[in-house]
Amino acid sequence: MGRMEMVDSGLAGLSLAGPQAAAKSPPKAKYDCVISGLLFGTLTIKGGERYAHRGAKDTFNAGSKRVTFPDTLKGWRLKFKGGSLGGFKGRWYRTSTPGVSEIAL
Repeated sequence: MGRMEMVDSGLAGLSLAGPQAAAKSPPKAKYDCVISGLLFGTLTIKGGERYAHRGAKDTFNAGSKRVTFPDTLKGWRLKFKGGSLGGFKGRWYRTSTPGVSEIAL
C-alpha cells in the first residue's frame, strides 16, 4: 500500500485562529484522501478528536507537542483509534499556502 495523503479540499472561509503552538487537532474540514494518486474518499475532521471516513465514524488522538519530522516539516502526530482508519498513524501540518492544512498517513 502506498503513502496516503489527505489534502484540505479548499473550503473557503476556513479560519485558523490562534497561535500554532496551541493547536492539537487538525482544523474541522473535509480532506481529500488520496492513495497512490487514486481518490480514497473524504476524511471529515469533526472536532473533539472525532472523524468520519467512508461512512464510518470514530475517534483519533492528536499529539499535544509540535514536532519536526525527518523531512523537516513541522506538525503534530495523529493516531486513529477505530473505524475505517483504525490503526493508522500519521501527522498533520499547515502548508505554506495560508489557511491550508494537510494530513498525511
